[in-house]
Amino acid sequence: MNVILSSIVTEKTVEDMKKGKYAFRVAIDSDKKLIKKSVEKYFNVNVIKIATINIKKRTKQTMQKRTIKISAWKKAMVEVKAGQKIDVFNVGGKK
Repeated sequence: MNVILSSIVTEKTVEDMKKGKYAFRVAIDSDKKLIKKSVEKYFNVNVIKIATINIKKRTKQTMQKRTIKISAWKKAMVEVKAGQKIDVFNVGGKK
């Protein structure tokens, strides 16, 4: 089963990346132990702390006055050991 679905890159998460915290969209039925194993295996880093957030399903109104359904999903904030990075999140800047 694929636990990590995608990375989440926003202004807030980019600031958290400087502190060693990374955000992922994960499978709804995954728990913290499974997320930790997956991140450590896939990105070859040591995970210190994980926080998970369940996002409820909701409806959203578009500019054309249509409503669309957004399904429920789960977000994981992963903190890695000091000095380690996840290279997928390098968003540019000075090298």
